[in-house]
Amino acid sequence: RGLTRVVTLSSPHQGTYTAIVGNLNWAVTRALRVVPGFPRIEGESGRQIGVGSRYLAGLNACPLPRDVSFVSIFNHWDPFVAPVRNARMPYAEATNICLEKPGHFHPLYDVDTHALVVRALLGRLRESQGEHLNLVGARGGTRTR
Repeated sequence: RGLTRVVTLSSPHQGTYTAIVGNLNWAVTRALRVVPGFPRIEGESGRQIGVGSRYLAGLNACPLPRDVSFVSIFNHWDPFVAPVRNARMPYAEATNICLEKPGHFHPLYDVDTHALVVRALLGRLRESQGEHLNLVGARGGTRTR
């Protein structure tokens, strides 16, 4: 049996303006290539996740597999995903969950988020209804289950 569930945490599915750092890094390292021994860091992933990038446009144009459940879990405020609404998966069939707690790295250390991820991986998100979670549609409107 193959992959049946995908859960992402704090991912900029529709891009982030903070990806400009990847562009700056690329420009600086390209300019400093003339310095012998200067480390060469391409910053390609930063350019790929910029708002309006061709990479993300192509990725989001692909239909989701029907036999795989997709869940995006993100925080209502995230300094690395700006604007935070871009953390939503832009598919009607995906489940987008906006947590009330702020931060980009917070889900990695929060036991409640860990439990939510486990329930999402087990296909038991209905058990999470009483936890003050905002289920957000692909276009941003709050929805209920």
